[in-house]
Amino acid sequence: MQSGSFIKLIADAYKVEEKTVIVYARFLREAGLLTSGARGVNAPHMRPLDAARMTIALLATDKPSQAVAAVSRYRAMTLRLKESNGELPPMLFHDNPTLEQVLVRLFGTDLDDGAFDCAPYFEIRENDKTAVFEMTGALAKFRTASRPTEMAAQDRREMFGIRRSRGLASAELMIVAGEMWADRFSGCDGDGHPLDLTHPWNEELRGADRRKRYDEICAFVRARDPDWMKGA
Repeated sequence: MQSGSFIKLIADAYKVEEKTVIVYARFLREAGLLTSGARGVNAPHMRPLDAARMTIALLATDKPSQAVAAVSRYRAMTLRLKESNGELPPMLFHDNPTLEQVLVRLFGTDLDDGAFDCAPYFEIRENDKTAVFEMTGALAKFRTASRPTEMAAQDRREMFGIRRSRGLASAELMIVAGEMWADRFSGCDGDGHPLDLTHPWNEELRGADRRKRYDEICAFVRARDPDWMKGA
């Protein structure tokens, strides 16, 4: 999925004007925080890492000019186990990940893997500079592990006043993950056979033949794009 389709996907899924997403993307791209390169048919495809950073930007601030600073800070926030509760899904939260790592795992998942079974709701709380995942029977909280004195003082000044928080339900997050995953299976393999799992040539297979073909397609796609889960 190239940049134009990616921006439209984010805008449609999150119900944000496309021109607004374009502005956020421009700031992030200029800072080296989004995949960029040649234009046209040779343009690089966007990855789950791009979806993670765009999501953080849109939830962390309503000012595109502050998107880079917001992403730079929130992406590195670490899981605070003492402030979390319940049984956290290991697929997403193993090895005490950063916020960005969890989002990359979420957006890069094969929907059959069950990453969305916990119905994650993701929210960034701008006043207290935290991010949370609320799930079935569990909550995971992220915050900056160590803050310089100046940052801590600035955070205290911004703590009070009108509470500003922005969140996304599981349905919106799943739309992005699902569309990115489906787009990954575009084109054909080395023998010219379609990779699209819903293509009639693949759909007509049954039983062991269907499983074998699915495994072949997944192996080909992973080998073609080894950076798919970069950042996770």
